[in-house]
Amino acid sequence: MGYLYLNFLDNLEKGSKSWDDFYTTSLTEQYEVLKRKLGGYASGTLQEFISMAFPAQTSKYYNISMPSFDRRMKENRFGKQCIYNIVIRPEKDNYLSYILPSNYDFIIIGDVTFGSVIDITVKGIELIDSKVAKFGEKRVLCTAACAFSKKEIPNRITGRTSQVADYGTRDMHDAVLTNDFVASLSNDLYPVPHPERAIQTFSEWQKYINFRKYYLGKQSERCEEITDIAVCNSYMITKEAYRRNEDAFSAYLLDGIEQFSKGEQIILSKEVTGSDSFPLIKIEIAKNRKQILSDTYGRNGKGKPKYEANLQRYTRESMGVSSIPPKYDEKGNMKGLKAYLLGERYLFTYVDVEPDLTALDKKYEKDYASACAEIDSKYLSIINNELVKFMEGQTPIVRRTYDEKLAQYKQELAETIERDIEENSDKEIKRAYEAELAKKIAPLDAQRKKKHDEIRANMKKLKDKKLSEDEYDEEYDVLRASAETVDMEYYQEVDKIKANISLRDFYVRRNQEIISKKEKSLAISFQSEIERIKKEKKGQLEVQYRGSIENEKTEVKERLQSKLKADKAEKVENETVRKYLIYFRPEDTNEKVKDLEKQIEAIDANYLTYDNRAEKAKIERQEKALNSILGGYVKNPFLPTYLFSPETLAQTVRDTTKEPEWCLESLNDRQKLAVRRALASESLFLLQGPPGTGKTQVIAEITAQLTKQGKKVLISSETHKAIDNVFERLPKIPEIRPLRLIPSQNGKETNYSPERLVDNFYLNISGNLEKQVRRFEHFEETKLVFDEQMKALRCDYEKVLKLKRNNANIERERTSLIDLINNLNIELEQIRETLSIAKEETEKYRRTNKYIESYRFDGEGAVEIYMEQFRRDVQDLLLSFACLEEVPIDKVYELARIDVETVRDELNSILSEDIIVKLKSRQQELRGILSGLRDPDTDEAPEEGDENYEEYKKYQTELKNVVNSIKTAQSSATFDFSESIIFALVPSIINSKELLKQLPEELTAFKIKLQGVVNSIKSNLDVKISSLSQKESEIEYAISDKQLEISEKKKRYEELGENEGIEAYGELNSALKQKITRFFRDFDIVKEYDSDNLEEAFTIIAEEWRKLESGYKSTQQENKVKIPMYKEIVKYLSQEDILEEDRQSYTRELFNNVNVFGITCTSRDRFTKNQLQELDRYGIESVDIRTQGIDVVIIDEVSKSSFLDLLIPILYGKTVILVGDHRQLPPMYDLRHMRKDDFEGLDESIISKEINDGYTALYEECFFKTLYESVPADFKVMLNKQYRCHSHIMEVFNHFYGGNEKGLTVGKKQQDDEKEHNLSVKINGNSIIEPKHHIYFIDCDQRESSAYEGSTSKVNEQEAAVAMVLLRELDKASTELEKQGKIKVSKDKKIDERPSIGVICTYGDQANLIKKKRKYQQFSGFSGKQDEKLVISTVDDFQGDERDIIIVSMVRNPAGNRYDAEFIKKFERINVALSRARKMLIVVGSRKFLTEAGVIDLPDLDGNHALDKVNFHVYKEIIDTINFRGRVLTARDIIGE
Repeated sequence: MGYLYLNFLDNLEKGSKSWDDFYTTSLTEQYEVLKRKLGGYASGTLQEFISMAFPAQTSKYYNISMPSFDRRMKENRFGKQCIYNIVIRPEKDNYLSYILPSNYDFIIIGDVTFGSVIDITVKGIELIDSKVAKFGEKRVLCTAACAFSKKEIPNRITGRTSQVADYGTRDMHDAVLTNDFVASLSNDLYPVPHPERAIQTFSEWQKYINFRKYYLGKQSERCEEITDIAVCNSYMITKEAYRRNEDAFSAYLLDGIEQFSKGEQIILSKEVTGSDSFPLIKIEIAKNRKQILSDTYGRNGKGKPKYEANLQRYTRESMGVSSIPPKYDEKGNMKGLKAYLLGERYLFTYVDVEPDLTALDKKYEKDYASACAEIDSKYLSIINNELVKFMEGQTPIVRRTYDEKLAQYKQELAETIERDIEENSDKEIKRAYEAELAKKIAPLDAQRKKKHDEIRANMKKLKDKKLSEDEYDEEYDVLRASAETVDMEYYQEVDKIKANISLRDFYVRRNQEIISKKEKSLAISFQSEIERIKKEKKGQLEVQYRGSIENEKTEVKERLQSKLKADKAEKVENETVRKYLIYFRPEDTNEKVKDLEKQIEAIDANYLTYDNRAEKAKIERQEKALNSILGGYVKNPFLPTYLFSPETLAQTVRDTTKEPEWCLESLNDRQKLAVRRALASESLFLLQGPPGTGKTQVIAEITAQLTKQGKKVLISSETHKAIDNVFERLPKIPEIRPLRLIPSQNGKETNYSPERLVDNFYLNISGNLEKQVRRFEHFEETKLVFDEQMKALRCDYEKVLKLKRNNANIERERTSLIDLINNLNIELEQIRETLSIAKEETEKYRRTNKYIESYRFDGEGAVEIYMEQFRRDVQDLLLSFACLEEVPIDKVYELARIDVETVRDELNSILSEDIIVKLKSRQQELRGILSGLRDPDTDEAPEEGDENYEEYKKYQTELKNVVNSIKTAQSSATFDFSESIIFALVPSIINSKELLKQLPEELTAFKIKLQGVVNSIKSNLDVKISSLSQKESEIEYAISDKQLEISEKKKRYEELGENEGIEAYGELNSALKQKITRFFRDFDIVKEYDSDNLEEAFTIIAEEWRKLESGYKSTQQENKVKIPMYKEIVKYLSQEDILEEDRQSYTRELFNNVNVFGITCTSRDRFTKNQLQELDRYGIESVDIRTQGIDVVIIDEVSKSSFLDLLIPILYGKTVILVGDHRQLPPMYDLRHMRKDDFEGLDESIISKEINDGYTALYEECFFKTLYESVPADFKVMLNKQYRCHSHIMEVFNHFYGGNEKGLTVGKKQQDDEKEHNLSVKINGNSIIEPKHHIYFIDCDQRESSAYEGSTSKVNEQEAAVAMVLLRELDKASTELEKQGKIKVSKDKKIDERPSIGVICTYGDQANLIKKKRKYQQFSGFSGKQDEKLVISTVDDFQGDERDIIIVSMVRNPAGNRYDAEFIKKFERINVALSRARKMLIVVGSRKFLTEAGVIDLPDLDGNHALDKVNFHVYKEIIDTINFRGRVLTARDIIGE
């Protein structure tokens, strides 16, 4: 028998330094915590306690276990080899029983340390429940040797002493823990029966984590260069406020982005009344659009650009901005890089900015003007040349004319000159002649005058002479004779002059001058005529060439415009910038814009980077959790047993009969059973909570009971909302001291933060006191109201009974009519099904027709017999042509579409050498023919009108064509056969010139005969289609007849319903049930009653009143003393100054006594002052969940979490309670939809499509389901009473829980009364929604489609239209009830009884489509409560939510038989969709598709595979249930044909 050496010394005063350990506090501190649990059992010191548990020098049995799976030897902080985490549990004996309660076992946790002696270095002490199943222990009889101090031992060689642990034994070598023993423990001792399975699971998860670390590294390497960054002042208003002022506010949308108007919160750039201000950071990334669109996910470039999709996915994560691209160290930490973290992405959008096209417009104008000038210049030259030639011919002609005119004029003058001279009638000549004479005669006149003057003077002198008369007469006569002589001489001289001056000369000169003038005049006229002729000819030429000029200018304009358009298109295509605008909301929205701008400016932001902190932290936590369970770092050493071998829990003896003192009286029997089993479980408990079964209530009760037992509880879930729901439901009792741990940076407010510890403690005290005060003080008033309302209810009840008796016969007829209408509807659906089949048959023939027209030889949904005939006939046709016999049949489409002339051209190129010779020969022949047709004398070509003109033109045209063909053939000398159409279609004949020469003719003949084959088959098809169309018409007539019959029955039903008595009974009965429901609610009556037996409700009311009255009287005297005291206490506890003072004084104290913690599954486990700012305010250093001594971990909504995420909180406690519903959404792997392109550039050995599929299966396996199917019955409970919805709605989703036999039941007898919707909707005079029906199926026949090319999401326009009509009509119906006072709405009293509504879509794009259709439509008839507003969303977003009315759009209705029905077979998703409604469920979908494709394998809830429903037609069952309990309608009933 050996010693078991236990070293308590190393960790006695300081805890483990390993962050993997739970035991980081000293053993002494741990014992102080343990003493609080032990109470009076505890010894004074740890050493005393250990001496009782591990008595020295006494042999006893110890149970050794190793919770780890990693048993590798490692080196501890002292440099010693060790194996971490071994557990020793001493068996109970008299000593141990003295210090330990019977319900506890004591364990120590330590590390096997190899030194001079192999000991266990103890680091943790723990109490575990004694009834825990303890698998994998080795029972060893030995003596414990415990070291709490050191001793000195001498060294025989050196003589020095050294200190070693003092175990109090002499012989240090007789140890139990030998190398062989430890090796056997490591090899054989595991906490599970089949460790290899667990290790394999761990290995798979480790590979997954390694991949996520690798992928995170790749993500972190990526960055995007940003174009611009800006901080925007943003102002948020509600959608309602925006709609009221949309015309004004639409101009204020931030950056003019329309998407900012589409959400519930509208974002403006301008502050308006009622707006809230907050900053947004806008990142702009500019990319070349062409480059972006060149790589898309869809076919033919029509899908979503990969870059855009990847950027959208990338920026969905945490982002930051930096000045340079990020660099990371080996651990994934960012190296030496300043970055600003952007916060949550608010909006992702883009705008396309086209390039400036002004330069192209200017260039076009310049080129056009230049081209026009060039054309004008060219034609001006042509016109001038032609004009010159024309004038060269015209000028001599005109000149001759004018020369003739001049000659004729001269002739006329010559002929008339004698007459002119004779007549001398020309006054000008007369004047000239006389002037010339006068000029010549003037000297003679002067001389004559002079002589005469002398003579007169002499005659005058005669008078003075005294002469005789005779003398005088004589002299006078002499003088007079002299005068006469002078005159005679004068006239003689004049005559001489006249003889010398010729009048003819004057007329000759005149004629010469006239002729000269005439010449000039004619020259001018000639020139004018020439100019006129020239101008006229030029005008004619301009008119002649105007069309050509205009045509050329038009051609140039069109060409330049075409080029401009092409250039613009090319420029737009090549240079358009797609600006991606990504808006982020900073983590601190209270920061000012200027401060943010300074921070970003300091960064000098150039790159958008991935902020990997959150993802890195999550992966690190996951890896730490995995390594913890691998390394045995667990609070409960038997935890792996629960998780991997839950079936072994059957060995545990448990007491579930003990009835606790309930905190929540409203729990049903099943819920109480769940609480009892959870409390009795010291290991694992599973709560299966279907929709509306009150699992949150159960969690709250379990938590309350555990705190009463002095245990600490951790509430965890994937979402904050689930944790908040539990905390809000916790009973308000002083024993519960709750604390929610949420990092301050998260921005989420909670009523359970550290600073609210005192408030909540006081609230728990004052809450109960206030309730008692209200009950006492308002009793008389309550009694009066109670009595009045009870009498009014009784009066209404008597009226209802009387009306019911009076209308019994009418009701029976109405019931009979409803049954008949239902049967007729079934018949109508059968006829419609027949029509659908007929239409499909017709469609097959039409599709076949189209295939044959398109020369397709196979295709989905075609009539095979015709397709086979077509294949055979065309194959035979191909074989009948030597050139085409080897052409594959799939090339026929190309043969049929090929241009024979193109083939000829290619053939010419292929046979170019032979052809050139023949062409040149023909060229010579044609030249000879043309030469023979020319004029033999002049060698001129025949002109138009000549006999052989037409023949000449024909050969001339042929010669031109031959010359062009020679040029073409010569230019084709380098023709590439491999690029030719001929080579592509008939490569086998490319070397056979003979066959090649036949090809054009054979191809022409083939196309003609092929069309004949097509026409022949199409003719037969047309006959068949015509016949089928006739059949469709007959069926449609039958449908019309049946619809008419149904309409008549409905009309009769409506007429009966319009009976005053029936209407009064229905309205009064419905109103009475509502009043009773409201009465029970107002007076907190929780007892159940049968809704069909209202007398029972009145009995309950009377009993409740008697109980209340007697309770009041019995405590009246006592309350007179207590109530004033209670009021004072409440008043004191509610004073803010008292609260603040006590916060400062008692928060730290209460913090040390917190017993209910709340964190999310992937949250950090340690919170410092940096992460939780309230800690610093109250002097609290940090909070470490691992060291809080958590006893029980409760995880809600566990079915949505992966094993890895669950593992993180599970490790914190000793007992695990998992709450979920594995019939609802399973875990979702975030990378499940990685596309093939996403793997490019990644290491194929780490990740590929196949590996990722494996990770998808691993991650999405519901661990809760696996456990639930394996755990023994005593360790699980399924809640089976649901309180959420009307029983008919429950029956719809009850198919997923085993049906009515073993599935869910309603929680309360009067539940259906409480879930009445009371809405009536008529469309086109027909009743659609009726108060008595709560479930509807709207059958839609329109096919689905994709939102955009390449999208994997689906939309269904018809279903969206149906949903919108239903929303509008239900809104009207609710508004009408509000007007009638049947629905109460009061903002002052905070009453809103309007129904809430939601639309759930199976695809995100369908939700977006309905949101788009809903835009700008206001609904005033639906609830205005913040958490009840209209929501249009997907199934995933709706889990955990509910509404009074739910419309479910199933979307799927694919064409043809090739489709993926995986989504509708995910029954967990459909179950969530169908279980969200309280009062009315409307399912919109294709009945035919869902019933045919919706076949699933539904496993048994408890894992009994013998009870699995294989090939279960779940949708058929659901629709049949709706048809039985509610109504099945068609889209036509809602939106018309």
